[in-house]
Amino acid sequence: MRLYKKLKRDGNGEIGASSLWTIKKQSFITGQVSLESQWVPSFEILNDVLKSDEKTIFAITRYLAHGPKTYLRPNVNILKENGVPESNIAKILYHHPRIFFCKPDQFRESVEEVKRMGLNPLMFAFVLALRALRGMSKMTWKKKINVYKGWGWSEEEILMAFRRFPCFMSISEDKIMGMMDYFVNIMGLESSFISARPGLLVFSLKNRVVPRGSVAQVLLSKGLVEASSLSTLFGSPEKLFLEKFVYRYQEEAPQLLKLYTDKLDFSKAAQK
Repeated sequence: MRLYKKLKRDGNGEIGASSLWTIKKQSFITGQVSLESQWVPSFEILNDVLKSDEKTIFAITRYLAHGPKTYLRPNVNILKENGVPESNIAKILYHHPRIFFCKPDQFRESVEEVKRMGLNPLMFAFVLALRALRGMSKMTWKKKINVYKGWGWSEEEILMAFRRFPCFMSISEDKIMGMMDYFVNIMGLESSFISARPGLLVFSLKNRVVPRGSVAQVLLSKGLVEASSLSTLFGSPEKLFLEKFVYRYQEEAPQLLKLYTDKLDFSKAAQK
């Protein structure tokens, strides 16, 4: 009953009732059935960081599936000791709780490694870099580094790219190859152009890059846009992309809309 009272924070008690059932069910599935002793402390630790009962309950249901609570407080404290803002800790804990489930010595080593790479603990990129680093084995990390080197990237370029956009290291080796092949061999961009804009690598090749890339190639060939605008072209929401890069050039390149929709339709059909 004490756990129920802890979770029953809102006026109607709806969150408490539903969340208690969710946590009980997940505890049973994972074999962690000591609800009172195991998850009241976790609720308190998470709630202290997330500042929201609803977010805490959601995090616990994800957290139950991944690892022992004994790692949580020490690893959160390691981030605090290194100057990581609580708001950034809360975001990464809410969305990616799994990175906290390791021995504190290992977690501290990863934090120090991210600092050695030159990332600022005050910036959100720091926890994203930590997530990327902890999300794979050292062997996998080295393999990805070698894939980028195979495309001519230097150690310094890879490090600079990681500082700019840590998530680019989280994509698979196959995706790295596919994206780089398209940008370099199909679009004719320099490999160094991509290393300076690593965010381009995380988009879907079939659903976004190929359809929009076909538009980009026409615009570039006609001198209607500069290569420097490609980050905006690939990164814009659909409506803004159409307005800024398709409808805007209807007179100069009337084929753009059909070219784009045909590529998009082909991509969708291929996935069915």
